[in-house]
Amino acid sequence: GQCREEGPCAWPVFAGESAALLHGLPMVGPMPNQVQVISGLKIHASVTTWRRTRSWHYDSQPVQVEGMYCTDVLYTLADLLCSRDFYSGIASVDYVLREKIATKQQILTELGRRIGCKGVIKARDVVKHADARSESVGESLSRAVMLKGHLPMPRLQETIYDHGNFVGRVDFYWPDFNIIGEFDGQYLLHHKQLVHEFFYLFLSGIILLVFESLTHVLEQ
Repeated sequence: GQCREEGPCAWPVFAGESAALLHGLPMVGPMPNQVQVISGLKIHASVTTWRRTRSWHYDSQPVQVEGMYCTDVLYTLADLLCSRDFYSGIASVDYVLREKIATKQQILTELGRRIGCKGVIKARDVVKHADARSESVGESLSRAVMLKGHLPMPRLQETIYDHGNFVGRVDFYWPDFNIIGEFDGQYLLHHKQLVHEFFYLFLSGIILLVFESLTHVLEQ
């Protein structure tokens, strides 16, 4: 079938977390129990044991992903930013910026279409702190924890040299404190070259912080 020109498809369109999964957007934290959909009809929101349905709240065309209709990536991202927490939002926006799916201005423009909606102020704050240099969900979550903890923010993906000689490239670096940070400590421990590099840094007086997993980050 074809979608109507003036609005979404006549049948439900995947939205929210369901659309995010189709687009491959990373999320952190609990997921809803119901499939998230939007109806092309003017209906009141409804929830069943397996589906949450709401009406299309402004004009936007759905897209097809793997043969299924869903909200476009910017609409979907705005849904996530308004409904999910800061930690999940940072992971999602970092990914979108890193993969050059959208710019910060495009995301803010999309949020601008939702002025007055619940969660928009929080969503704008997430976009403000997002950074394309974050290379994984773990790094994004680590930085979100630092932000929420009001910690000094590190330089990201910093290359370390000693007297002009390359030593290593690190996820986080606090030059004022002579501290580096790395996500995925288990990988470091099993990579001999990295162990050698960071042992050299330790001998040089640099302190290494290692976050082993997403759970470890959240526990900090």
